[in-house]
Amino acid sequence: MVTHRWSTPQRPARVVVLGASGFVGSDLVRHVEALGIETVPLASAQVDFCSSEAATKLQQVIRRDDALVFAAALTPEKGKDVRTFMKNLAMGEQVSAVLQQSPCAHVLYISSDAVYGDGTHLIRETSCVNPTTFHGLMHLVRERMLAHALQISGSPLLVLRPCAL
Repeated sequence: MVTHRWSTPQRPARVVVLGASGFVGSDLVRHVEALGIETVPLASAQVDFCSSEAATKLQQVIRRDDALVFAAALTPEKGKDVRTFMKNLAMGEQVSAVLQQSPCAHVLYISSDAVYGDGTHLIRETSCVNPTTFHGLMHLVRERMLAHALQISGSPLLVLRPCAL
């Protein structure tokens, strides 16, 4: 269930997109720019989200009135091993650390239906999470990292779990 901070919809002052060169991020940037909303696209070419310097760079960019979209991830085709899993968690750690200290207007995390595990069962919002791959486990852990950080800072979080991207 999504709850809204304002009684009438508000356009964000800016939208910061982490993972702006990826499949989801690049399309989102084009869409938001077409709406006339200021957009700050950040890709791994500008910020290595896995590095410890990422938090410092992100802190210089993110403002209190920003909507932040976290769509950055190393996808399964880039690796299904522990090393890739840990790099993805490092990204989550850096972003969460910034958001815990520097609140913003809203955070949207693009997760994955992989948090429910591989199977043929129907998935609903009430389905139990039970990841069976490092990719699914990574998204679940990052969801929890963000939820913890944003509970501290008071920024709202929306998690989307799309399938077949």
